[in-house]
Amino acid sequence: MSRIIDILLIAVMICAAAITYDMKYESQELSKDLRRIQGEVEVEENMIHLLRADWAFLTEPVRINFLVTQYQKQLGLQLIQPWQIVKVSDIPDRLSETVQNIIVKTPFKFPTPGSLDQNVEHR
Repeated sequence: MSRIIDILLIAVMICAAAITYDMKYESQELSKDLRRIQGEVEVEENMIHLLRADWAFLTEPVRINFLVTQYQKQLGLQLIQPWQIVKVSDIPDRLSETVQNIIVKTPFKFPTPGSLDQNVEHR
């Protein structure tokens, strides 16, 4: 009887060792995945900080004022007149058919890589 109990206990110990071994390597894989995801999150956070800094630069009033004065003639820019400012309720609603007609009449054309370079001034 004691031999059966010994064999049974040895089998339980072997099963416990196998389960422990499996759990160890599974936890190591999960740790690797966690470190990879944390690295990706850090990269994305850095990108967000960079984009916010870029946005702050691009929307700086002094820069925008400089661009307006530099390109005013080419773009035909004019000062905003008080009569141009209206409430949202004053803007007439468009009919969905009218919007659909506008979309159909003016399809979007994807720019080609060469056409983008033609519009950029190189300094």
